[in-house]
Amino acid sequence: MTIVKYIGTRPYVEFSHEGSTYGFSRGMERDDIPHELATQFKEPGFPQWDVQGLKSTPSNEEMLDVIEEEPVVEEELPIEEEPVVEEEPVVEEIAFDPEWTRGEMMKWFRERGDTVARTVTRASLTARAEALSAEGDE
Repeated sequence: MTIVKYIGTRPYVEFSHEGSTYGFSRGMERDDIPHELATQFKEPGFPQWDVQGLKSTPSNEEMLDVIEEEPVVEEELPIEEEPVVEEEPVVEEIAFDPEWTRGEMMKWFRERGDTVARTVTRASLTARAEALSAEGDE
């Protein structure tokens, strides 16, 4: 016999199953719940239900027998692996463009590892990029 107890926070809940409505008040236990509905309450995602005495169906027992059978161990043949040569990705240097939007400029600086404050203006970003390119020319 399956006993379903509602332990949730709501004072009253109702569930309809195959044309019948089952009502529960907080702490109420019922034993007239169909097996399918009791199984649903037992699943994860339904912590407000306490299901006791739920017996598995014959199909579940058959599945348990299949799972509990000893697995057949096959010999694994050694696989010769070729050494993997990792190619370094080619990163193209994108030149700074003063016509970019402020967001594009900030992204350009971040890609190079420079920190950029959110309050920086477009003009100051342009001046900073020109200073960086002047340092690179020397």
